[in-house]
Amino acid sequence: MTTQSPPAGGADTPATLRPDGPGGKENAAGNHVPLAAPAPIGGGTLNSAKMAGITVLAVVLVAGLAFLYYKTDIGGFRRQVQIASHLRELKDIDTRWESELLRLRNDSAQAPLAAAHAAERLRRALKGVEDEAAVSRIVSYSFPELKRAFNDKAALMEKYRVTAAQARQRLDTALVTAPDINKSLRQALLSYPRQRDRITAFEQSLGAVQSEVLRFNLAPDATQIGRLEATLAALRQAELPASPTLAPLLEKFLASVDEFYKTKLQEQELYNRLQYITAGPRLDTLTSAFHREMEDSVQEKELFRTALITYAGVLLILLSHIGARLRQSYLDIAAANAALKEANEGLERRVAERTRELSQALKNLEESQSMLVQSEKMSSLGQMVAGIAHEINTPLAYVKNSLDTVEGQISAMAEALTEAEKLLRMLREGADEQAFGRQFALVNAAIARLQGHGAPQDVAKLVRDGQYGITQIAEIVGNLRNFSRLDRKKVDRYNVADGLESTLSIARHMLKSIDVNKQYHAVPAITCSPSQLNQVFLNLITNAAQATEGRDKGEIRLITRAPDPGHVEIEVADNGKGIAADVLPKIFDPFFTTKDVGKGTGLGLSIAYKIVEAHGGRISVDSKPGAGTRFIVRLPVHPPDDAVATV
Repeated sequence: MTTQSPPAGGADTPATLRPDGPGGKENAAGNHVPLAAPAPIGGGTLNSAKMAGITVLAVVLVAGLAFLYYKTDIGGFRRQVQIASHLRELKDIDTRWESELLRLRNDSAQAPLAAAHAAERLRRALKGVEDEAAVSRIVSYSFPELKRAFNDKAALMEKYRVTAAQARQRLDTALVTAPDINKSLRQALLSYPRQRDRITAFEQSLGAVQSEVLRFNLAPDATQIGRLEATLAALRQAELPASPTLAPLLEKFLASVDEFYKTKLQEQELYNRLQYITAGPRLDTLTSAFHREMEDSVQEKELFRTALITYAGVLLILLSHIGARLRQSYLDIAAANAALKEANEGLERRVAERTRELSQALKNLEESQSMLVQSEKMSSLGQMVAGIAHEINTPLAYVKNSLDTVEGQISAMAEALTEAEKLLRMLREGADEQAFGRQFALVNAAIARLQGHGAPQDVAKLVRDGQYGITQIAEIVGNLRNFSRLDRKKVDRYNVADGLESTLSIARHMLKSIDVNKQYHAVPAITCSPSQLNQVFLNLITNAAQATEGRDKGEIRLITRAPDPGHVEIEVADNGKGIAADVLPKIFDPFFTTKDVGKGTGLGLSIAYKIVEAHGGRISVDSKPGAGTRFIVRLPVHPPDDAVATV
């Protein structure tokens, strides 16, 4: 059977006192809390139904005002204006793309626009529309497709710029190589006059290819493609005049023309794809629909703005009427409050006087409680005085016997020391040999007697024995003082095993016929009031010793353990007669005891419970009649800030 119920009555923290009067109260710390001023009294009494109606009306009026204000708010209109601005920006970008496309189409030498700047403008415009799209149903629905079309067109425009630049570069290479071929042909004509007809025919084929290349650059349609391919085939089939430099130049020219031809076809394909992208038409359609939506929104806001002005005027009239009623009510309340304040001040004075009386009573109660705790501590020690006196007498008699024996040896040592001093004096003064010999024989005989009786060794041993006895007396007195002092340091780091050993020393005379089984496991030191926990341990060990009286072989088991890093547990168990089931719930009650009159006050376990509780811990008991009792004290390693031992 286990119990962990808190002590009743005096074992609890003294009940918090509160004044009975209506003018104040005290909090849990015993401090007086003044009463708040009573609510002012109105000029008339409104029943609950009327108050509810007024509240509902006020909520409806405020809700209507908020609704009209929301509907006339221009925040959404500002965002619509931002969308319109971004749509214009997109239109401008699309127009610039079309212009650039025409310039590149008609004249490949035309420098393209700054692609990075155009891409950044497009990104900002699309991001602006996307951020504000929520304010427009049309934009929210249409923008994803528009964004996709613009991104596709931007990607194709970039590819078209690159391809057009490559085509122009390869055309320039071919056109630059052609004069070098003509120069080589003129040199061949000078060197080989007989090849004039062949050279002339080759120059004509070369000129035809140049002309068709320029025409193809301006209009790469199907007809022009066929004519260019035919002139290239004729040039390749033409008989090559004899010239050492002509063949490499011709090969370079034909390779440049072929590369230009392929690149120009890619450029034309990109141009055709750009013609089918619907970014511009989609933008125009969206812009028109959005402008119509903006016009509808403006008309709606104008309508609600008119309603808001009318509604505000009605509210202003209503508020003026309410203000007049409130002013009259305020005058009535001010007069009632003046009378109430005067009555309240008198009540506060009476409450303050009552609070001072209760505070003084609480202080006296706390002082009485401290004296009662110390009285119980001294009562427990008083029951052990005889045993402690016996514990002190045993080493004290041991010390006395040792000192008596030492005193007997000192006289013989003093005699030998006197004779030795005489011998030294004779040596200094130069005495005759016969007198010196006699004195030497006396000193030698005295030393022989001392050594024969083992005086030096005995004296040293007796002194050590006396010191040991005095140490035992000092230990007993020190332990006794630790339990009885009032001015000890309140909080300190404490090892519970050391506290148990100190307690066992105090209660040694009660445990001579009892087997004490100590199982001290490694536990961390705790923060506590050591003298108070020693009192808890002394009470539990004393109760355990008394419970085993009459047993053939009494046993007390002391165990320390750490169930978790934040707590330690001390178990005190015995194999005594145990506690009856009907008595067990009452053992922590103050003044409850099962001992004979004069052998107990009934405060020991109550005070122990209070000390453990003040340290932020708990104490539990498990007992079976005839089988023994086990107390377990559980304490935190670091008690909470508000858990301060005050007992």
